[in-house]
Formats: sequence, structure tokens, C-alpha cells
Amino acid sequence: MQTRNRIALLTCTLSLVACDFDAVGAANSSKPSRLREALSLALIEHRGESALDADIRDLQTRIESDIASSGRADVLVEKLAWRFVAKAREAHDDGFYRIARACGNALCLAGESRPAGLLIRGHAAQSMHEFVDAERIARELIGMRGNPFDWGLLGDVLVDRGAVVEASEAYQRMLDLRPCLQSYVRAGHVRWLAGDIDGALVLFENAVAAGSRRAPEALAWALTGLARLAFHRHDLERARKCASEALSTFEASPGALLVRAAIANELGRTRDAIADLERAVEYAPLPEYRWALADTLRASGDESGARSVESSLESSGSRDDPRTFALYLTTRDRRLDDAHGLLERELEQRCDAMTKSAMAFALSRRGNHAEAWTLSQEVLATGNPDARLLLHAALVARAANASPDGVQDLVTRARAVQHVLFPSERTLLRKSFGDS
Repeated sequence: MQTRNRIALLTCTLSLVACDFDAVGAANSSKPSRLREALSLALIEHRGESALDADIRDLQTRIESDIASSGRADVLVEKLAWRFVAKAREAHDDGFYRIARACGNALCLAGESRPAGLLIRGHAAQSMHEFVDAERIARELIGMRGNPFDWGLLGDVLVDRGAVVEASEAYQRMLDLRPCLQSYVRAGHVRWLAGDIDGALVLFENAVAAGSRRAPEALAWALTGLARLAFHRHDLERARKCASEALSTFEASPGALLVRAAIANELGRTRDAIADLERAVEYAPLPEYRWALADTLRASGDESGARSVESSLESSGSRDDPRTFALYLTTRDRRLDDAHGLLERELEQRCDAMTKSAMAFALSRRGNHAEAWTLSQEVLATGNPDARLLLHAALVARAANASPDGVQDLVTRARAVQHVLFPSERTLLRKSFGDS
């Protein structure tokens, strides 16, 4: 909480000195005073005890020195920006993305550094779910230079915007230019979204093979993706092995902990699941992990613990991850107007299958069955095999009085992958459609 308050204060500081850096003329871009002003937020003394924190402080000192001696520090500013991106991921705090974006703004002051600045700004916008702005930046970058990571940024944004075919094309361009862990993971993810699980597995395997323990977070990311795919196929041993390897590579991997906890739940090892989920929440106190922990605590008989976790989730969920929080509320059939409002705002930025599915579910819960079923059919047409999408579609179809055979097909498909669902979602499936 202390970090969040400090970042909020720093962001307010930035707003006092903000200007439209894109409109600044080249004649001013080399002035040390202009650069220092642009970096005012990024150069405020950084605190923290980790090696990353120390690296940030060192870069801040070197940048101050270079600005004083030469008026330029482009390379160091770019490095500092990406260190703040890493800090944002580590701390799960968007305030650090805003600081990274300030560095990107500063780089945009000089013409030759503008592409590097735009990539940072685009990445920050995408990470903060400002997808419309991120897409604009990505397309500008593609027109300007089109390097592998420009195409990667465009693909990332298009996935969230629901343009899966165009995203696949962008990722293919990235893969053609630079076959590496980052491009293989992205290509594998878009294959999964299209329902090509075999193709996704091959690409994630390639990503792991291309990874290195010298970049542990990226390798753990790829291993976690492979674990999720294996778990979807109910290959519990392979999923457990991949998740555990991800954690031995980079222990602060909440996604890997979530997969391993789901496997433990499937095997009836509730205590192991709770231990992993408590660690996941410690690393990333986001709605997804808190929801899973609350469900597992309740399933173990710890109602008091479940309610405590849910209380913390409901105090910050709409801010931390509006879509997942809205889905949590809808699954529990609570505060449906709030859930609907959150999803309406989400759809202004992202139109992917999961967001549409969540909205269809919320509409159905509120009695808008025809509209919900129309939206749900759009989701099904994407071929996305996600278990949640199938659960939502089955519930929406039944409420809309769709074809009984069609409803039964969706129920059968949802049951086949119900092990991927959270305990409360499995309970909803069972109570709605029975055990067989």
C-alpha cells in the first residue's frame, strides 16, 4: 500500500509538469532543461532493496550526470524505462508503467530516439489496458520501422482488441524477423485462441527450447504457458512438471503457482493448493488469484478465511482487474449492475472473446437473454477452447431457450474441461446441469 501511495503521488507530480511531447519541436529537443523536465518523474529518488531497485538508482545517477555533461542520455533513458517496466511487473503496480512512459516521452523529444520512445509508450499503454492508444502507437511504429518487437506490440494489442486473425499475421511477421522465445510464445497463444491446441503446444515447446535461465522470468513465462496447455488436456504430470520448473526458474511466478494449485485441487491435495495460492496472492494480489484462493479455502471448510480473502478482493478488485472482478461478481450472482458497468467500460477498450463472454454472462444474469445469446454465439464462432467460455455459453444458451441439442453439446464440452475451472465455477456447472 505504501508503494501505491508513493506512486500515486509521483504521478500527480508528473501531471503538474506534463506537456504534449509529440508536439515539441526538434529545435528544443536537445536542451538539457527540456529533457530534465521530461524525466522529472523518472529521476525522483527510487527506493527499494532488490538488485533491480539498485540498478534503477544507478541508472538515475548516470542519467543525471550525462544530462549535465552533454545534454543527452538516450541509451541510458531507454534502459531505465525497461527497468521500470520490469519493476511494474514485479510489483504489479501500474504506477511504474507511468514512470516508464515518462521515459518514453523523453526519448520522443529527439527524432532518432523516437521509435524507442514509442515502443516504451505503446508497451506501457497496452499493459495499463489503454488498448486504443496502444494500437495507434503500434501502427505508427510499424509504419516508421517495423522491427520484430513493433510487430509483437501490434499483435498483443490486436489480441486484446479481438482481432485474432490480424494478430496472428502480426505475430507471424515477428516470428519471421526474429524466431525467439517471445515470438514463439505469442504465436502459440494466438493458436490457442483459435482452438489449435496441437499447434499451440509445438510453439510453446519451441519457446521453452529457445529460452535461457539467463532470462529467468521469460523462460518461466513460457513454461507456465506450456503447463496451462498440458493441464487443459488433463496431462497432470506434464503440467505439474512444467509449472514446477517455471517456479524453480523464477520463483515469483504467480501463474505457475495457479496452475500447480489447480493440479493439487484436482488430486485432492487441498492444503498444497492453498499454500501455492497464498504465495501467488503474495506475489500478485490480483482478483484471479484471490478468487482461486477464496474458492479453495471454502472448499476446505475454512469459511472465515474465504470471507476474509473475498473482502480484500472486493475492496480493490474493480481497480486491479475490472474484467475478472466483474466475472467473479457475475459467477456469484451478486452486484450485477456493477459487473455490467465494469464490462461496458472494458468493452470500450478490449473486444476479445473473454470480455465478450463475460458480458454475455452478465447480460444473461440480468435477464437480457436474447442479447446475451447473440453475443455468446460470436464468442463461440472464434473457436476459443477456454473452459470458462464454454461454461458461460452453456448457461446463456439454456436461459435463452436455445436448441436443447445445442445446449447439451455445450454442457458436454464444458464438462470435458471442467478441471480447469475454479471450484465455484465447477459448482455452478454441477448445480445448473447435474453431474452427468
